[in-house]
Amino acid sequence: MAFTWDKLSKARREYPKPKFALSYVDKLLKKSPGNPYLITWRADVSLQLQSPPEIIAKSLVEVCQNKATQQDELLLEYAYRLIVEATIRSNPKLDGISTVGNEGVKAWQNAAALKVTKKDRKNLWDDFFTAAMRHGCWDDARTAIVKYRAEASSTDKISYYTQIFAQQMSAEQKIQAGKAAGVADRMAEIQLAVALKQMKDAYERPESDPISVKDIRDLRFMAKIYARQGKCAQLLELWNAPPAHLQPIMEKHALDISLLTVDILSSAQQYELLEKHILDLVEDATTALSEDDPKPLQQLCSARVNIWSYLIDASTHLYSPQISKEKILSTKDRVFGSDTLKLDRPLRLVRLIFRTYLGESLLQDCKDYFKQFSRIPSCFVDLRRSVEKMSNDERTDFLAHIEEDMKSTKPGAKDAESKLEDWARAEICVLKFIYLIAVSLPTSSPSTETLESLVARASKISQMLPKDPDPAMLIAYCLTNLHHHTAESGAASDQSSRILLQAAMLTRTAVERDTEKHNRQLALLATRLHLNLGLGTVAFQVWKHVKPSMKEMLVDTLSPYLLSRIAITQPFDVKHHQGFSVDKELKHVVDTVDRMSKVQEGLIFRDIKRFHWDSAMDLISMNEKLTTSLTRHTSILERRRIARLKGEPAGDLPDVNYRSTQTISDNIDRSVFPAYEHSSVHRPYSFLMPADIPTADDMLAQYHNRESVSKILYRDGIPVNWTPPTSPPAPAYNSPEHLIASHFWYPISSLLYAAVHCTKADTTHFSALLAHLKTLRQDQEKLVSSAATSVDPADEPTVISENMLMASYSALEILRLLPRLATEINTLVLQPKTPHPMKTAVPKDWAKQIDAAVKGAYEAIGKVANSRINLLQKRGVAAVKAQVRWGRTGAAIGDSLSEGDVEHYAREYVDAAVEAWRGVLSVKLK
Repeated sequence: MAFTWDKLSKARREYPKPKFALSYVDKLLKKSPGNPYLITWRADVSLQLQSPPEIIAKSLVEVCQNKATQQDELLLEYAYRLIVEATIRSNPKLDGISTVGNEGVKAWQNAAALKVTKKDRKNLWDDFFTAAMRHGCWDDARTAIVKYRAEASSTDKISYYTQIFAQQMSAEQKIQAGKAAGVADRMAEIQLAVALKQMKDAYERPESDPISVKDIRDLRFMAKIYARQGKCAQLLELWNAPPAHLQPIMEKHALDISLLTVDILSSAQQYELLEKHILDLVEDATTALSEDDPKPLQQLCSARVNIWSYLIDASTHLYSPQISKEKILSTKDRVFGSDTLKLDRPLRLVRLIFRTYLGESLLQDCKDYFKQFSRIPSCFVDLRRSVEKMSNDERTDFLAHIEEDMKSTKPGAKDAESKLEDWARAEICVLKFIYLIAVSLPTSSPSTETLESLVARASKISQMLPKDPDPAMLIAYCLTNLHHHTAESGAASDQSSRILLQAAMLTRTAVERDTEKHNRQLALLATRLHLNLGLGTVAFQVWKHVKPSMKEMLVDTLSPYLLSRIAITQPFDVKHHQGFSVDKELKHVVDTVDRMSKVQEGLIFRDIKRFHWDSAMDLISMNEKLTTSLTRHTSILERRRIARLKGEPAGDLPDVNYRSTQTISDNIDRSVFPAYEHSSVHRPYSFLMPADIPTADDMLAQYHNRESVSKILYRDGIPVNWTPPTSPPAPAYNSPEHLIASHFWYPISSLLYAAVHCTKADTTHFSALLAHLKTLRQDQEKLVSSAATSVDPADEPTVISENMLMASYSALEILRLLPRLATEINTLVLQPKTPHPMKTAVPKDWAKQIDAAVKGAYEAIGKVANSRINLLQKRGVAAVKAQVRWGRTGAAIGDSLSEGDVEHYAREYVDAAVEAWRGVLSVKLK
């Protein structure tokens, strides 16, 4: 039968799995051996099955020379995509290619020759341009736009500017490829020169010319081209003498153009030009000030505070420390030398920036600033870095001053309520500074009394401002710090999570008071605290307060705070009336990021007449961040991990392209929690997220290794670019997952790789796995909770935490895997008649020993879970209620937690803890 694109599309839908599709297409090829549709489809299927890409690419190039292919643009685009993919796969060092080569481009040229009308040829080159862009082949895109312009009008502005864009992108890609290969591509410099010449020509053309630069949009595009080529001096020279028709435009947008210039000079590290440009702005502003016009200076300070940081940065790069300080001092005196200058908030902040760099005393400025602006929420953030820079004596003086100010300004009973609320907000600011200085500074050694005092004072403010989240969040920080300090001290109470329980329940209550669900920070904090306690069900309930205010982009930047390592803390669905599905939540994240990427692609990859040449570079950068999103990749892997723990196939789930993870983009917002800590503290703060968020390095190393091993042993995929680690991973922090990776995943991957690739392996791995299994079982047996009833409920030890669940699920993951490893070694190493290099190294009855050790460890984990469930059901509610009320901190927050709330949340917490341990029991060995 004659094959068409529609029939091919139908067949691909009917045979989505590559294994079955290959069998079907081979049958069809026997009847029609030269059919380009079938050959192209077979190439696609072969790539999915990891066939040699060089052979596939060669067959596709031959397909492109077929006249039937050239007559069907959809088939031509399909073959083009596959050539790109096959070429990249053939060289592991390639992240992309600029062109499919002469033969591939020739196919498009031949297709164009078959077109009768100019319009049809334009449409074809338009399609080629879009296809080349979509697959990152910028030299092909440049070729396409050149061919398109040959068929179009020479006065077409869109295609003219699009050609400049394509020249620039093609040249940049060639420069990157040249650096990787160690050989420069001379054509790149020619293309850069052409792009610059075309841009300059458009700028200098008269207003009547359709192609001429006419507005701020065109000027911004011009700035991007010059900045990306490092030609900032030439740009400024042109802008300083604009054509007559552009002078009104540049005057109208003078501030925007100045700020744009600052940005491009800073990004390009053109420090001499940057310093000169900013000093010119300062000179204009101070000249106006001397003429009693403070507006330019105020505008300069309020529009962009970082201009002054850029000036200091430029000065430090250009001069010695002494000369730099002299120049900055001169600028400061020129700006703030007038006695008549009224210091508003932006001006005060700029002066603080200058004085911080110059090493001048910040004390009086901070006192004055606090006096004037302590009632606004940003006061603490504005002064935090300045207070950090003070000496210990100055900080003590500052604290004493603001404390005294609060005492002297405290309203009386007859004062208006609004005055009392303003004072309470200033008191919150004071408490934040106390926390910063007494708790968070590297030199601080906070005492229990200091933290308890802060909790008590913040609790009083919380009663005065019940809808203000700051007091509750500050209390949570204090309590969480207190919890960790107590645990690290080795005191008897380090076995209890009662202080962390207090922080969690307080924030839980505060979240419920936020009926309009506007406070994302508070809800995220409460989510994390409940996850730390191992209460995943509650965390998901609180997360519902975050989601209504989350735009799509925030799914990418915030979801990891809930979903990082969720596969080893809460993998199973909860099906009661407040239930949730972790897998659906992870799928929602992936789908949302993919949907955002499709929106971006819809704006980027469009026909030339609608092409956004001015914003395309930014859109492409944004789309690259989405397609290589760390959040997306970890969500995909967590879904596959969950499926295997449930005993479900993971092969049909989306997978990660490990080539793309080489340039993975971490888009996570690490400043989401309140910044009460010292500015040098790593974010997210370790006391809020002890296990931290997986990094790109984790993805490339441990996650890739774990996924590759699992694909082989579970028969649900083929590893790509997999080589096991040569040494155990160094734990970045005290995490059960990293311990399991070192003790189990490392030797498992080494043995499996040797078995699959017929190489020798370290024979100590066999005994090491048995030894680690024995230790795992013994450690678990020690964790079985006793049924003693003499313990005071307030002193009940911790029976669940995120760490405990991570340890349990990480171990179970290994216990499900090890029998499969033993089977694989038996199949690949021991059974074949051909001697395997590792055959003599496998201990006798090793598979039986592994099986027995796995069952022993599995039973021990089950005993722990059952003992914890029994303890929770018998004494859990009483323990939670007593621990939330325990000690001075429990008494301090008591007024914020009614008896009814405590009773309700205690039962909710116990139910969540029981649910979590039942999840552990739900994992089966087979």
